[in-house]
Amino acid sequence: MFASDANRGYYFPNHLALAEELLGAHSALLEHHAEQIYTNTAVYVGYSQGASMGVLAVAEHGDWFPRLLLVEGGYENWSVALAKRYASTGGRRVLFVCGTEHCRNLAQLSVFILRRNGVAAELRVAVGAGHRPDGPVTDRVRDGLIWLLDESPTLALVRAALTAAVPGLD
Repeated sequence: MFASDANRGYYFPNHLALAEELLGAHSALLEHHAEQIYTNTAVYVGYSQGASMGVLAVAEHGDWFPRLLLVEGGYENWSVALAKRYASTGGRRVLFVCGTEHCRNLAQLSVFILRRNGVAAELRVAVGAGHRPDGPVTDRVRDGLIWLLDESPTLALVRAALTAAVPGLD
């Protein structure tokens, strides 16, 4: 990771560097906590570059990240081959959240590609919110979490907790 300005965040030079970081984190997690976690229930969450590079970094590892939450990015790299690869490695669901028209248009195509290739996919849009992770975009993330976390017995507790904590999410 590098940062030209620590106040603006950290960036990976490419998806291979991100994949290497995720591999290291996954290995360390298993080494120290394998008996205390359900490794097949992880959700990869990425915003903008983290979503775009994240798709390429995790598509080979659907068994590690069977669910993806991609906010304002991650829509540009889905091809039939990549969607099939994600599905074949255990990928189950992808939620796109967009605040821009550009994101919405491209994410719609990605939803179609993913669904046609065995991965459940949904799109939530915060019309006119812009390229940002907060405000109405966060509201659309919250709206989509129950769908993203559904179909997993191990995530049933998370679903119940979210539904109880946020009125109207059920």
